[in-house]
Amino acid sequence: PLVCGGVCVSGGTDPTNCGACGNVCATGATCSGGACNCRYSDQEVCSGACVDTSDDPNHCGTCGTTCAVACTTGVCNTAVHIDADGDHTVMVLADGRFAEWGDGTYLLRDEPPNGLVDVVSYSRFSTGKRECALFTGGVVRCRGNDLYGVLGNGPAGSTGTWSDTGLSGVVELAVGDRHNCARRSTGGITCWGSNASGQLTGSDSVLTSPGPDVALPGPAASVSAGRFHTCAVVASELWCWGANAVGQLGVDPT
Repeated sequence: PLVCGGVCVSGGTDPTNCGACGNVCATGATCSGGACNCRYSDQEVCSGACVDTSDDPNHCGTCGTTCAVACTTGVCNTAVHIDADGDHTVMVLADGRFAEWGDGTYLLRDEPPNGLVDVVSYSRFSTGKRECALFTGGVVRCRGNDLYGVLGNGPAGSTGTWSDTGLSGVVELAVGDRHNCARRSTGGITCWGSNASGQLTGSDSVLTSPGPDVALPGPAASVSAGRFHTCAVVASELWCWGANAVGQLGVDPT
């Protein structure tokens, strides 16, 4: 026991007088045997608090090393892609992981940083209540509401976990209101989901899995999906298909 300020205290367990009067343990630390210790073995004391330097952006790897975006396994990470809509934001990091926050309604869960590995691109349409990601190797996976077959997983339906579309070699994703399209490294474009306005091309009203490549005059350099239409750049020319009620295809709707 110790007498501190005229009061008997246990110097072996008192976190405000640990081992000696006035020796205050850091926030999150405990006093045991007269010594201050962080509760977890992977923590250390930085700026008077126990922190995990493997993921703390203010103490990344070592005390005082700050990161502008995120800390991953003790190394500062940088953002390479950001996507946001009215109630949801996602940030893709350089190491292929991402963080997302905001409205987690209907199978779109908020996830902590580093929640998913090997994402190299990301896209989400604000009214679609689902999200798709491009993984290493050009693999495409989607999750969320499968209305109109937009997840591309066939009969599997809605899911809160990433569902494989069966695609590979994809270099670009385009997510529309009720359909998705993917551009392969060869320049081919495949789409799936609702075809009510011809945004997929072909005669099927709905495709629950990626369909045959869109008939274009050559390899596409980029692709973009709107609410009910799709556009692609081919040999420096713009090709669009689908709904044209308000002239979104670039031609007079009348």
